Amino acid sequence: MDGTTSLTVGICTYRRYSIVDTLASLAAQGLPGEMNLRVVVADNDAEPEARERVERAAAATGLTVRYIHAPSRNICIARKACLDAAEGAWIAFLDDDETAAPGWLAALLAEAERSGADAVLGPVEAIFAPDAPGWVREADL
Repeated sequence: MDGTTSLTVGICTYRRYSIVDTLASLAAQGLPGEMNLRVVVADNDAEPEARERVERAAAATGLTVRYIHAPSRNICIARKACLDAAEGAWIAFLDDDETAAPGWLAALLAEAERSGADAVLGPVEAIFAPDAPGWVREADL
């Protein structure tokens, strides 16, 4: 890796306040070299309900975030909006109810470089609220 590569993380959101935690987890990522991180948030609600929340979180974290209103309530259209707005050599996707573990992006990039793969992925560990029903935990939803 030449140290100047840029990366976009795409996040599709729909009425989840947890997007603030998702963005904070991205701001805490340690990236190799002079890697530039950009975030694209595609809001899939009929109204641009998440705009203010996303913009406040971006300002608080210092992330470069582009908000896009993709109102058709179709996850495929929201993902395409993220792809269309992506910049740089790499794109990663994260859900609006997930947080990225420290080093998540660096690990993905390192594996892509090590293996020469065009696409890489990693495990997702569910963390359930204390009041989550037992069947949800057992099914690992």
